[in-house]
Amino acid sequence: MPLGLVMLGLLVFVTASFLAFIVYLQGSVLLEARRHSKEIRSARELADQAEASRFNELRTYLESVANLQKTQCDAAVASLLERIDRLDGDMRVAVEESGNSLASCIGELEDRLEKGSSTAS
Repeated sequence: MPLGLVMLGLLVFVTASFLAFIVYLQGSVLLEARRHSKEIRSARELADQAEASRFNELRTYLESVANLQKTQCDAAVASLLERIDRLDGDMRVAVEESGNSLASCIGELEDRLEKGSSTAS
């Protein structure tokens, strides 16, 4: 057998083995990339679920704070209205007393004027 033919066969064998090795490496890289892609997708889904959970917790907290503030505001309004009603009553009593006092003073002055005009005649 000629030496050139043996070397050509050896070259074809080495080339075929390198091609098989390259195909094997490409396949393993593709499988590894697919595995990484699945891991990244699952990690992204887990992060999205955690973020949604945090948003739900934040919404619940904000709703509870808003309800607490509404309750406190309603209590303050009720207290303020009660105080205004009490002050309104006190003011009405004071105005009535002042009016009675003024009426009695005017009545007293009228009596004095009548007595003064009766004694002068």
